[in-house]
Amino acid sequence: MNKIFTWEAKIIEEVSDYLRHDSTGHDLSHSQRVRRFCESLAKAVIGDIEILVAASYLHDIGRPCEVERGSHVAFALERVPTILKNSSFPHWKIEKVLEVIEFHEHYSFLGHQLPENLCREVLIFQDADRLDAIGAIGLARVFMFSGANKIKLWDGDVGSEKWSPAINSRTAIGHLQSKILRLEASMNFGYSKSISAKRTEFIMSFCEEFFEEWNAGS
Repeated sequence: MNKIFTWEAKIIEEVSDYLRHDSTGHDLSHSQRVRRFCESLAKAVIGDIEILVAASYLHDIGRPCEVERGSHVAFALERVPTILKNSSFPHWKIEKVLEVIEFHEHYSFLGHQLPENLCREVLIFQDADRLDAIGAIGLARVFMFSGANKIKLWDGDVGSEKWSPAINSRTAIGHLQSKILRLEASMNFGYSKSISAKRTEFIMSFCEEFFEEWNAGS
């Protein structure tokens, strides 16, 4: 990280309390990695780094209580304004931070459509957050999330058609197939696509090895 903002330490302190016990892969280290991606992307494609940094720390504060309270995005949107005001974050940028958080999980391959005239930072942040879901760390996070939510590894019979999206969508390996491997195509900027290509290839290689071992001897 290059620039540290005066309000950043206060936000990190607040976020640490929310994410202290997270076991789903949406912890503070995830926020920090997204922050670094945002910093690189903001330089490459031009975006407001303050909005992006704040969103990086705050977008997942509802993850640890998602099962009990519902949408983690709605949870964040309720609490983020107060956190930002208490940290002396520029008040005229708060609405943009909320906009980024509200739409960061809109995926075109799931039929989501973004409203017109959203700030550019929404697109930058989407890419940054998705880059951390691909590759070795992304793979590890899928298994963390699956374990925390009691999601099975895989349920396929030996010899089953391994790439069918209809099979085992609610398993860890099914999640890789139905979502993670589709993130590269959903990137908004060429800069992000260039990074995601190698990471996606890693996930593909893992899946091939997984099914080879799963079907060993069949």
